[in-house]
Amino acid sequence: MLDEMKPAARRLRNSVGSLQQSTGHALRRITSGLRAWPDFIILGAQKAGTTSLYRYLTLHPRVVAAHVKEVHYFDLNLGRGPGWYRSNFPYRSSLGQGSTRRLTGEASPYYLFHPHCAARIRTALPEVALIAILRDPVARALSHYNHNLRNKRETRSFAQALEEEDGLLDGELRHMQVDPGYESFAVQHYSYKARGRYAEQLQRYFDAFGSDRLLVLRSEDLFADPQGVFEVTLAHLGLEPMQLGEFEQRNKGRYRREEDATLTALREYFSPHNARLASMLGRDALWP
Repeated sequence: MLDEMKPAARRLRNSVGSLQQSTGHALRRITSGLRAWPDFIILGAQKAGTTSLYRYLTLHPRVVAAHVKEVHYFDLNLGRGPGWYRSNFPYRSSLGQGSTRRLTGEASPYYLFHPHCAARIRTALPEVALIAILRDPVARALSHYNHNLRNKRETRSFAQALEEEDGLLDGELRHMQVDPGYESFAVQHYSYKARGRYAEQLQRYFDAFGSDRLLVLRSEDLFADPQGVFEVTLAHLGLEPMQLGEFEQRNKGRYRREEDATLTALREYFSPHNARLASMLGRDALWP
């Protein structure tokens, strides 16, 4: 009898949790006019450490987390309106004022890649601080692919998915360019190579905001020297240095081994894009 009751009890808990979540968001929506706009946004890239970096920032005493890390307003939820967006952030009054005022922000890793987000963010938040964290595009693509495997979105081999990507995405990206309201599942989820062409994505933000507003980090540096990258990020946001002591890496996943030939071809594909990125940022080669 007890075992028969467990599924029903689980469904009841889930229903209560969903009701509490929707009620809480409705209350926040009513008070959206009293809530803050974000002071900073982590733009992406996907599978490059945005969750870890955001988690580290929210441990600072002068940073208050959004109600959800990935709000996805400027890419997927723009139609819900600015009131909905602000409902995800704390009350302005809770942040204080002056030199000790606390900051709030979000991290939605589709913002960097989405073709319209730079212009949308510039219109709504012209003074916001921006952070991009980039990962070796070969490793990023492989992590993205394995993420899709785990979530049952992908059945193809990695080599086949890469081979078919351009044909799958080209028309969809053109559709998004001419119709800003169009959203593409394929562009969001199957952009293994396209998301690693970082220079063209950063250029949109440089054109919209200038280069000073956007801090560009490497995920390899974040995980090799988390305290150093953390301090650089705090300085970009005008926050005091802080020693965290322990840096837990978030959202680590297992990989399926791929053929060396596939990875070599992918590295050759990214070579000119990486060179353009290094030139744009005034740095030496960012990845081998």
